[in-house]
Amino acid sequence: MLPTFPKAQKEMREIFNAVFFNAYSSASPVLSKIRVRPLKEGDKCSFQDEQGNIRQFDFNKRSASAQHKLEEAVGMTLPAFIENARKLGADMGHQVMADVFGAVDKSTKETGNFVSMPAGRLNMDLLLDMWEKIELDFEPDGTPRRPSMVLGSEAFAQFQREAPEWEKNTEYHARLEEIIKRKREKFYEREAHRRLVD
Repeated sequence: MLPTFPKAQKEMREIFNAVFFNAYSSASPVLSKIRVRPLKEGDKCSFQDEQGNIRQFDFNKRSASAQHKLEEAVGMTLPAFIENARKLGADMGHQVMADVFGAVDKSTKETGNFVSMPAGRLNMDLLLDMWEKIELDFEPDGTPRRPSMVLGSEAFAQFQREAPEWEKNTEYHARLEEIIKRKREKFYEREAHRRLVD
């Protein structure tokens, strides 16, 4: 019988898990903001949307795997071991993000909360339109908690080029402040009507 090395195995598992989940989260900044809640049983979940409708969805199984020949594992270097964990974590992260974007796309189209970017052009009016359609939360001092924005590489490059000009535009600032003011009022109204649960 071959000897086992429990301490070494434990350390290898810890290193593998740390690298895997770091790579998983780095697949998109969005993943690090999503709360994780372990579920031990069932294959369905439901939530209540803003309109009070109960929405149910099925869990989708996602997996990442790697295959190695026995001779590859004999004397595997630490960098190779770490790279294997990184690849698996990144693969899993990309799969989950595809599910997240699919769910967001479906939900926004169903609710009419969808903004279409004509001919792939991000502009000031489109950005203000997006601000109109999202729900904002605020800090106790009234400062808006600005949401994360996810853009494709082309739109992101354009945003980086043109956003400084929008920031200098007084009309843009006036319209954005008006949107934020209305959303702040809605937020306070929403908070005032919120029911406390024991």
